[in-house]
Amino acid sequence: MPTACRNAYIVQKSGGAHECEDRSHLYCWHQCMLENSSVEGGLVTEDCACNADFGQNITELSLPWQCYNPDGRDCSWYRDCLERKHPCSGDHASYAIDYGEKFCLMYNDRFELFSAEAQQWIDGVRKCLQVALVPLIRPYYSGSCEDIKRQAFASHAPCYLRPGYGAPSICGLSCSDWMTAFWTVKGSLVTDFFGTLTGMVKVARGCAGYALECGWRSYKNTVSLALRFF
Repeated sequence: MPTACRNAYIVQKSGGAHECEDRSHLYCWHQCMLENSSVEGGLVTEDCACNADFGQNITELSLPWQCYNPDGRDCSWYRDCLERKHPCSGDHASYAIDYGEKFCLMYNDRFELFSAEAQQWIDGVRKCLQVALVPLIRPYYSGSCEDIKRQAFASHAPCYLRPGYGAPSICGLSCSDWMTAFWTVKGSLVTDFFGTLTGMVKVARGCAGYALECGWRSYKNTVSLALRFF
């Protein structure tokens, strides 16, 4: 089941691995399996299969083209695109407003606290997180609020570790940037403790102990600073 997608989106979603065959075309057909699972062949997964029920849940809601080609810097994407397609605010599994937008704005508020390299990482991560959710706003997608939240949180650790778009991995940031990112993420624990904590653990594992090393350094510096006042 192919979808007509902007060439710019295909390039950014695939990390440059795919593009329209005719580069002069603004749009071209893009395979569902490539968009949803980055798979070029094999068995078709249920979310891309055409069956007897296909088409019954297609919505007529028209979203701006920018929704399908997010740049990551516009935090209103979660409200204007994801939440508009799937109104989940007020639901126990709300993600777009209660987590996605809030999390994006947190990094806006603390952007100047990060180094230039970490700011590149932030821009890359925010774009990666939004691009990962574009398949969920397709007209044929009809997942529940719980499904959306689960898939959204599943994209966090991969985007932190490999944001793409020329951005570094969180594993390559300084300990100072690491801890600033940690406290920014920690600020969202009240919103979704389990989802946030799970993502943080996966990132720590992905950096092979670097997170623990930075945490230990931060702890020692804090203790050393405190002892100066006694």
